[in-house]
Amino acid sequence: MPHRAAIQAAISPARMGTFMKAARLPNDLQSAIDLYNWNAHVSAAFLHPLHICEVVVRNTISEAIEATHGAGWPWSRGFLLNLPDSGNFNPRKELVLAAEKVRRRHGPAAPTGAVVAEIKFAFWESMLTARFDAGLWDKHLHRVLPQVPRSTKYSVVRASMNAQLKTLRHLRNRIAHHEPVFQMPLADHLDAISQLVGMRCWHTRDWLMRSQKVGGLLAARL
Repeated sequence: MPHRAAIQAAISPARMGTFMKAARLPNDLQSAIDLYNWNAHVSAAFLHPLHICEVVVRNTISEAIEATHGAGWPWSRGFLLNLPDSGNFNPRKELVLAAEKVRRRHGPAAPTGAVVAEIKFAFWESMLTARFDAGLWDKHLHRVLPQVPRSTKYSVVRASMNAQLKTLRHLRNRIAHHEPVFQMPLADHLDAISQLVGMRCWHTRDWLMRSQKVGGLLAARL
């Protein structure tokens, strides 16, 4: 490929250095550019399954909260007081800010769905902690995740989902900031997405896995 040095300069030698070290031919600029290109393609491809997974997961959790706190749960004082109010990520503050933003936009009849779409990924992850086992997941997990065997304890499923969302949020953030993802266990992350969606709906999981492009890109690099 001509102009390899120009591409390296545009991307920056420091940034390209990570790919130079990991390329099939170490310190070969063409191999590094090929790896950089592949990393960009697989990052873009992951946005599709991540999108569907996040929507499915947040709808699942919202349904469980609604079953406990009612359709207007973003404005339920009882629910708000049950949320953590400290730490690097503050779930109570996040919900209050999102609900207020939606109310300003829609007025007093603001739809809960608009708040669900506004809330950050980390909020849903925070709902999958042991804090919410009693009263939420012990009562509603198997109803909102109908494909999970009834014999599987709700707390085990909830903890597994929490761990999976942590890793997927990390992947999502790296993609959003255009960071390298090629050294991450990408096949495992795709499998986690499949599992999370499949617990809610097998049909949606199968549709997602048929339409996603990540698998082909992973196979091409192997």
